[in-house]
Amino acid sequence: MLSNIAKLCAKRRLLYSLILGGFAGLFLTLGRAWEFGGSLKWMGIGSLLRIVAYSVLFTALNYVLLSKITIREKNTFNKEEIFSRRWFFIFWLGIFLCWIPVFLAYYPTIWAYDVGDQVPVIRGNVVTNHHPLLHTLYLETVVRIGSKPGDYELGMTLLSLTQMLGLSGMFSYGIEYTRRWGSGKWCRAILFCFFAFLPFNSILSISMTKDVLFSGCWMVCSLKLYDMIDNPEMFFHSKKKLISFAAFLCIMLSLRSNAVYAFVAAAVLGIFVLQRNWRKQFALLCLAGLFLYGGFQSCLFHIMKAEKGYSQEAFCIPMQCLVGTAIRHQELIPEYGTGQLLMEVIPRDWFTENLESSYDPHLVDPVKMRWWLIGRDEFAPVHLIKVWISYGMKYPADYLDIWGTLTLGAWYPFDETHARIYDNYEPERQGYLLTDYRNVPEMAMERPASKWPGLERIYEKVATENVHQRIPVISLLFAPATYCWIMFFALFLALYQRRYQELLPLGMLFLYWGTVLLGPTVVVRYLYPVMVTMPFILCRLTIRRYQPIE
Repeated sequence: MLSNIAKLCAKRRLLYSLILGGFAGLFLTLGRAWEFGGSLKWMGIGSLLRIVAYSVLFTALNYVLLSKITIREKNTFNKEEIFSRRWFFIFWLGIFLCWIPVFLAYYPTIWAYDVGDQVPVIRGNVVTNHHPLLHTLYLETVVRIGSKPGDYELGMTLLSLTQMLGLSGMFSYGIEYTRRWGSGKWCRAILFCFFAFLPFNSILSISMTKDVLFSGCWMVCSLKLYDMIDNPEMFFHSKKKLISFAAFLCIMLSLRSNAVYAFVAAAVLGIFVLQRNWRKQFALLCLAGLFLYGGFQSCLFHIMKAEKGYSQEAFCIPMQCLVGTAIRHQELIPEYGTGQLLMEVIPRDWFTENLESSYDPHLVDPVKMRWWLIGRDEFAPVHLIKVWISYGMKYPADYLDIWGTLTLGAWYPFDETHARIYDNYEPERQGYLLTDYRNVPEMAMERPASKWPGLERIYEKVATENVHQRIPVISLLFAPATYCWIMFFALFLALYQRRYQELLPLGMLFLYWGTVLLGPTVVVRYLYPVMVTMPFILCRLTIRRYQPIE
C-alpha cells in the first residue's frame, strides 16, 4: 500500500517537473531566437535540440526541488511568532537610513518617466485620468506644500522623503510579517539586505513614478491574502484586518488600472479555491473593496475636475502588430503622400516616409504616438480589433515574432533589451533605470547639484551603464524575468502540493504579469510588483517549520 502511494507521488512529481522543465526549455530557446534574430524562422534542428537539452536539465532540477521543498502544517502559530512592533520599527528605520546615501546622490529626487506630465495644474494644463489621479494629487499636494513659484527643491525633497518612508515601511511590514510563517533570523536578515542594499530598490525609492508605491501596496495586499488563507476565521472577524486590506486594496487599484483587471479575475478564482464556508465573506470583501475604489475614483474625478484621457494605451499590441507586419511585408504599405490608410486603420502619411523609422521592436510608443493624433471621439477600437484579427489570420507567425520580441524582458532571464529601451531617443541616463531629471519649463525646474556626486557616479554604473549585466549570476538578481520564473515555480508548487488556496495571491500576481505582456514595453518599473513580492513568497516556500508533503 505505502509503496503504491510512493510510486504514485513519484509519477506525479515527474509529471509536474516535465511540464515546468518543458516551459523552461521553450522559453530559453525562443528568447534566444527573438533576442538575436527577431524571428523564429531562423530556428532549425539545433534549436529543437536546445529545447530538449534545456528541458531535461530543468526537469531534473524541478524534480529535486519538488521533493525537497516541504509544506507547513495547517494553522500552527506560536505566540512568540506574532508580529513584533519593535522589530518592525528597527527594520523600517534600518532600510530608510540605508537609502539616505542614494537620496543624497540623486538629490532632491528622480523626476523621470511620465512624472513631468503629472503636474498639469502647476503647468496650467487640464487634469486627465491618463495617469492615476491619486498619484497626481499626491505629487502636486506635496510639491505645493514645500515649494514656492520657481523653486521646487524643497517640495521635491519632501516627495522623496515621504515616498522613502512609505515604501520602507511597507517592506519592513513584509519582513516582520514572515515571522508568522516561522521564518528564522537569517531569512529576515536576507530580506532586509535585499530591500536595503540592492540598487534597484534604493534608486526607485526616490523615483516619482507611480509604479513604486503601487508595488509596495501590491506586496502588502498579497501578504494580507496569505493572512486570510492561513487563518480565515481570525481574518474575517477582525475589523482592523478587513479595513486595512480594503484600504491598501483601494490605494493599489487607484495607482494602476491594469491592477483592477488582475484583481477582479483573481477574485473570481478565489471564490473557487477558498474553503467553502469562507467564499461568501471573501466575495463580499472583494465587492466592498471594488465599490470603495469606484467611489474614491469618482470623488477624485470630481474634486480634481478631471477629464477622460486617451484609451489608445489599451490597444498597444494590435497597433504594434499591424505596423510591424506591414514593415515585414512591404506590399502592404501604401505609397507615401497619397493619403491612403495603412493596414485599413490609420493614415499612412501620419508616419515617416521610411516606415521603419517610426517603429521600434521593443517599444510601442513610436507607433502609439501616431494613434494619439486620432481624436478621442474618432478612435474606433472595435474596427481596430477586427482588422488586427483579420491580418492575424493571414500572418500569425509575424504576429508571434512581434509580440515575442516586444515582451522578452518579462519571461527571458537573459534578456538585455529591457535595460536599453530608450537608448535611441534619450541616450543620457536611459538604461536599466531612468535617472534623468525632466525639466519642466512651466515650473522653471532645473536639477540642483548632487549632494554626493561620487556615489551618484557609482550608482549610474548600474542605472545607466548596465554594468550588472556583465556579471554572471549577479545579473539574474537584476533581471525582472528571474522573479517571474520564481513565480511560475511557486504556482506549480502550489498545484503539486494541492495548496489550491495559495493560487489566489499567486494567481493575482500571474494575472498582473499577463497584463504587462499586453503593454507598450517591458521595463523594470512595470514588473516591480513581481520583484518585491516574490522574495516573501520564496521565503514562505522554504522556511524550516514546514512538514514533508508525503
